[in-house]
This record gives sequence, C-alpha cells and structure tokens, in this order.
Amino acid sequence: MQLFDATGRWLATHRRQDVCGIAAGPDGFVATDGLGGILALGAAGLRPLAAHRLAWDNHLVALG
Repeated sequence: MQLFDATGRWLATHRRQDVCGIAAGPDGFVATDGLGGILALGAAGLRPLAAHRLAWDNHLVALG
C-alpha cells in the first residue's frame, strides 16, 4: 500500500499480501486482506488489529 498526502506527495509504502479493502478509520485507515487480517494504517505505520481463521472477499466500507 502506498500513502500520499492531500497534495499527492508520496509518504510511505507498506507491504502486505492480498490487501484490497481500505476505508477511513479513526486514526488513518483500516485495511483488510484476503487472509483474514484486519489492519490499522496510520502515521505509526501498519499494525495488526485482528486475525481470523476465515478468509473472505476483502472489500471494506466505512459505516456511520
């Protein structure tokens, strides 16, 4: 995943297998992957929030 600021300037690249779902989160973004991972992506980098045994179609929509 690559992060850019509002002007289009590159900020960082984070590697993660099979990431597709990305939505706005409380401190940046929340991402999901097809391997059951739920991740936070923010200024501190990429960190796992949860891991599930089940894999899913990894689209993600923010609600609320």
